[in-house]
Amino acid sequence: MSIRRLNQRTKPVAAHYLIIDGYNLMHAAGIARRSYGPGDLQRCRNQLNRLLTDLLGRNALSRTSVVYDAFDSTSDANRSQDHAGLHVLFAPKGTDADTEIERLLNQHSSPKQVLVVSSDHRLHKAARRRKASCVDSEDFLAGIQSTADTDTQQPKRQPQRRPPQENTSHEAVEEQLQSWADEFESNEDQADPTSEDRTFTDEYLKDIQRELDDEKLP
Repeated sequence: MSIRRLNQRTKPVAAHYLIIDGYNLMHAAGIARRSYGPGDLQRCRNQLNRLLTDLLGRNALSRTSVVYDAFDSTSDANRSQDHAGLHVLFAPKGTDADTEIERLLNQHSSPKQVLVVSSDHRLHKAARRRKASCVDSEDFLAGIQSTADTDTQQPKRQPQRRPPQENTSHEAVEEQLQSWADEFESNEDQADPTSEDRTFTDEYLKDIQRELDDEKLP
């Protein structure tokens, strides 16, 4: 899926809910490791969470959930957490992030406004079934970072009186989310229904499982 430049719109941009496949995006961001020492996995998750809170505006963060696997969780008491306004969710014990994301899609009251961030084709198909949109993790990260970089490179202008909740970089993020939703919708009919699902690297998840055997989630 290509990244499209933001275009001027004549109608308001719809508010999209982001559901992010955490370890998948961590891998795309180059934060993931081949092996983890004690506490490393938690530090990598926190690094990704900080990256998202830096790149997404307050309004987008309030509509974002990042979902991680939680193979060794002994209780659901701490599955849902808050990281500076970002909703962090761990999959229940015995399941995985893909299953939890599918559950969130099935229960969402406005699935057409959901944008799933994952390179897993299983989740792309799950999104299509619910009329939601999906973008590959690599494209999402590159697009959001490009939007932020472009905004910081713009020449400083005389400040204008604007409502405090408005921010040009955050508006650009909302525009980028809408462009992905539009592109996914336009390409939906071109998807090959006979293609096999491409799931996240099994070997990578096995490495995480081995490390989680010796680490307790916060």
